[in-house]
Amino acid sequence: EQSHSDMKLGELVAAATNLAFALELYMKTHLTGFALPVPQHHDLGKLYSLLPEALRTELEDEFKRRKRTWYGRRRSITVAKGPVETPTWDDREESAKLGDLLERSGNLFQSWRYIYEFTPPKDGGYQYHKFEYGLLLSACETLWESIAIRLDGSP
Repeated sequence: EQSHSDMKLGELVAAATNLAFALELYMKTHLTGFALPVPQHHDLGKLYSLLPEALRTELEDEFKRRKRTWYGRRRSITVAKGPVETPTWDDREESAKLGDLLERSGNLFQSWRYIYEFTPPKDGGYQYHKFEYGLLLSACETLWESIAIRLDGSP
């Protein structure tokens, strides 16, 4: 039987994996649209680096505008799995550029898809799973709009 908190974690896992998968598919759609090879991996940062530079510049500009809606609001969650003691959290400010975000979130799909599997780290510490949902949602909207414009000329 699942507890209420397990169901909420399940919803979070579904949100993270689906958002990561959508981002992957949108970038692969762009690669196809530019007649570029489409790799068979899920790494968001590597996929982004394969997009033409002019497109990355366009996406960064639009992303900068969209991410403003998350200023002052919680925009990420980190799940720590490990010992019973309170984990050490890394709360430093990270780059909010689209390319940097996708690089940090490169393994989001695999990491969150298998969140219930746990192999203790060799140092006895924690496994951290970070989901920057606010910025990733803005990235997803940015990529989708860019595809829509290219398909029919309007968002």
